[in-house]
Amino acid sequence: SSVILEASSMRRRSGARVMVVFDAVGVDGRSGFVTDNGVEVIFAMDRLADDEVVAIAAASGESVVVISNDRDVRERASLEGAVTLWSTAVVAPSNP
Repeated sequence: SSVILEASSMRRRSGARVMVVFDAVGVDGRSGFVTDNGVEVIFAMDRLADDEVVAIAAASGESVVVISNDRDVRERASLEGAVTLWSTAVVAPSNP
């Protein structure tokens, strides 16, 4: 997925822990996996990915940056102490 590729690039550039959360159930019912590049892919399973992102931010105990174009997700994560950014602020523009 292009989201995972962009997350891999972000991880390589920053060295930070990077997680991508999807509204889905994983293959074989898995709740997630770690890519070869170290990106943690999480399937929200029985809840919305939005809620999963906010729950991760709340439970982290670390500095967290939440990247989303969804205003509600950004506002809720911010209330949990996360720094929030629009996706377009961190995704490299594509070459035409």
